[in-house]
Amino acid sequence: MENASYFVHLVSWWEHRNDSNVLFVFFEDMKDDLESVVRKTAAFIGIQNEEKIEKAVEMSSFEFMKENQKKFSDTRIARYRNVACGVAHDVVPSKVVTGSATKGRELMDDKTKEVIQGKWLEVVAKQTGYQDYNELRSAFKKEKINNN
Repeated sequence: MENASYFVHLVSWWEHRNDSNVLFVFFEDMKDDLESVVRKTAAFIGIQNEEKIEKAVEMSSFEFMKENQKKFSDTRIARYRNVACGVAHDVVPSKVVTGSATKGRELMDDKTKEVIQGKWLEVVAKQTGYQDYNELRSAFKKEKINNN
């Protein structure tokens, strides 16, 4: 699983962020303005049907996902992922928990935050020059503004 980390994945796509066939989206942007991100995604994949777009906004809301939590279960893939990641076979985390983009960070102990930051510096900062996620996200937004 060494090359299957989030950090390696992010860096592998970062270099393609401006490719015409890639849409780079941040979770926080969806939390800030879900409808805008859904509309941008719809335009990216060529969907113009207003009814479908509105339905997608509704069905991608935290409220809808919380009410239909079983539909977003990782039970099937957990079996395989858990073995590969060394996690107990019966652990199936939910994708729909708090609806917060920052709650996980608040719940982490300092040691975990240090390990994550260290991995970021080792993998992501080395490739992008950005010292943390917020710096990368801010740079991306500025880049998009300057390119439009």
